[in-house]
Amino acid sequence: MMLTLTPPSPRLRLALIGGGVLAFLWLGFEDHGMLSVTLLGTLLAVLSVLLAVRTYGPHTPLVPRVWLVGFVLVGALMGGGAVLLTVGLMFFKTAWHSHAFPDYPVSLMLVMLARLPLWMIGGACIGAGWGLWRTPP
Repeated sequence: MMLTLTPPSPRLRLALIGGGVLAFLWLGFEDHGMLSVTLLGTLLAVLSVLLAVRTYGPHTPLVPRVWLVGFVLVGALMGGGAVLLTVGLMFFKTAWHSHAFPDYPVSLMLVMLARLPLWMIGGACIGAGWGLWRTPP
């Protein structure tokens, strides 16, 4: 059985725009927590990668083995993108507010960047699980 990518739906684009609006609103609040910025960075990374894959991905039928490798690679890209977008949001919020004591110190951003390989491996594992679930036997 062959599998194909479908073009992106308008809902996916609207979800990404909504995530951008949410990030813009989050910048205005005095928030120092790691949970909110990590969830926001992960949301934006997942939506961005999904939109890019559905827009620029192959629209020709693929065999299940190629499909499974694609799921693993897309999962790793989402995991890495989540870390990079989280650090970018932390940096931008620190620069935006410019307090005497930063919202997110550089050491915290470096700790988050150090987790990049683990997040990529985690994303690849989630992608592999999703691909095994979606790929027919």
